[in-house]
Amino acid sequence: MWWKIIIEILLALVSLILSSGFWNCIKSPGFLKRVVDNYDIVKKLYQSIDKDNLPKEAQVVNNQDAPYPVKIAMWIKSSSSALSKTRNVLFVIIIGIVYVSYFLGLWAFFINLFLIACPAFMPIVSSAQNNIIADVKVVLLNVYYWHQKQPKECEEFCTKEAHVLKTIYRVVAEV
Repeated sequence: MWWKIIIEILLALVSLILSSGFWNCIKSPGFLKRVVDNYDIVKKLYQSIDKDNLPKEAQVVNNQDAPYPVKIAMWIKSSSSALSKTRNVLFVIIIGIVYVSYFLGLWAFFINLFLIACPAFMPIVSSAQNNIIADVKVVLLNVYYWHQKQPKECEEFCTKEAHVLKTIYRVVAEV
């Protein structure tokens, strides 16, 4: 009987850790939207970039084999895809944990359900926020570089076609 307690403790720890990642994957797109829609955050991010190195950093993210809208869309899609895949893998593992805990007893089952639900009510963790900020920075650098090379096309795309880039474009255009 003692082995059930040890297994439940291990399952509880794994449940809490994995569910935190799962819920952060679910919350990340909302955090991304809040970041790119917030002028002050985007401006602070832009200001945090060393101005002497800005053209150099923008050059690093520039890839000549695709048009700017395609590069920006690919970056956003790859970020979103990585979150979706991680979320799905974590979900499958969490379902497995719930399944195993059911056979340990109803008490284990409900404890794990509770521990899986807890992170849903917590704010997104700073590591997930930093990942989103890093993604926004790459998009910001792409928009900056594009604006330097083709300002009219950049403005047209960012303000009329890709509304998610409006705030980023506004910050870049002010410089």
